[in-house]
Amino acid sequence: MKTVHGAKHETVTDASGPKNEGSSGLDRALVPYRNTNSDRGDTNCVGADDKTAARSDQKPSSKIRNDDIIRNRPRSGTIDSAVSLVPSIDPMACAKTGDTDSLKKLIENGLFDPKGARDKNGSTALMWAAGSGRLSTCAYLLDACRCSPLDRQRGKNRGFRGRTALHWAARNGHTDVCQLLVEDRRKERGEGGDAGETEKNEEAEASSSAMDVDTETDDGTTAFCWASWQSHVDTMRYLFSRGCDVHATNSFGCNAVMWCAQGSGNDTLSAMKFLASLGCDFCAINDNGHGVLHKAAQRGKWDVCQWLLDACNNNNVENDIVSDIDRPFHLAIDQMGPDAEECCPSDLAGMEGFLDLADWLSCKEKETIISLISASANIITDENCADSKGLQIDSALFPMWLRKCLDEITNSGSVENGSVGHMWREENLARLWEKRGGIRRMAATVVAFNLSKNDVL
Repeated sequence: MKTVHGAKHETVTDASGPKNEGSSGLDRALVPYRNTNSDRGDTNCVGADDKTAARSDQKPSSKIRNDDIIRNRPRSGTIDSAVSLVPSIDPMACAKTGDTDSLKKLIENGLFDPKGARDKNGSTALMWAAGSGRLSTCAYLLDACRCSPLDRQRGKNRGFRGRTALHWAARNGHTDVCQLLVEDRRKERGEGGDAGETEKNEEAEASSSAMDVDTETDDGTTAFCWASWQSHVDTMRYLFSRGCDVHATNSFGCNAVMWCAQGSGNDTLSAMKFLASLGCDFCAINDNGHGVLHKAAQRGKWDVCQWLLDACNNNNVENDIVSDIDRPFHLAIDQMGPDAEECCPSDLAGMEGFLDLADWLSCKEKETIISLISASANIITDENCADSKGLQIDSALFPMWLRKCLDEITNSGSVENGSVGHMWREENLARLWEKRGGIRRMAATVVAFNLSKNDVL
């Protein structure tokens, strides 16, 4: 069972690559170059019959059929019709595999335009090379072909739109390629780079000058966030050293911490600790009501959940998450609270099949509620006691979503004769992973604690 947000989120994570670890995702996001006639059944075009041309286990041929090139050089300079005459060569596959020699021959013979050609998902050859970590191919495309690192990916998929070569390089942890794209290339070329001299010089400057390290995709995601998503700490360190905004959020309110928590990197915890050392906001809640704990729980990241909650409760965890927070229990309860669909982290973990993690989070919910009550100097006083059918609680102690649920319990008459009704008993709410499941469990804990301590009717 998936939440509405979870279903929508797949359109981005699918665009970012397969969910299984160890895959770059390029085969799904950067597809083989095809000419425009491929949709009309032209069997001579690249990729029409060989849809696996750009798979990582298949290197394109380095031999070009020169006789076809000589006999059929395009009269009008149309790239696609010419490429169709060389079915053994896929220029995008050359860029991906780093076959610079074959790519160079296609370009020099006028069979491929690296600046204008795009695949079905709007990707350029430079994006292919950058995402695959082909440093020398990237350098060739930038320096010899004057490809611009500022080119943005096009396409209908919102997960792709607006990505640049830098986003792909950062996403896959190719720090050396990021450096190539971010740092100014004019010095290496021996160019003065004086802007405004001629139209040619302006074009050269656009293709060679340093790229803004905080360039955003159409949904506002930066390269630093993409590196965080895959826990590429070295790449994250480099982008930080270049002055990137580590606090940037996208149009959905997600920052680098949330990207990291929901990512598929091999060492998420190390990346999270690095983000904490930078002072990133671990208390943020995005537009869907998700915090860091929601993201980590939904992806089954037990180590991150434990580290985060230990930090919230000051359990000898050395980090900067709660250094400026006077009452860390409030951070814990905020993180454990419901999202916009009224699902708590425990619910999300259970709904995704991470049952052991869901059980553990459910126990942490109870511990946090009891700690929150115990930490209060005055649990119940005559002044702040809300008396509704005998149930006494500190009305200012809990967040609004929990108070509403407590009101529901008391107003329904579920607390009678020193006991709570069947549907609000803790044992009956255990392992109930659904909308409002976590809210009801935490409310039941408050009721049980109050009854046990005060014998309130």
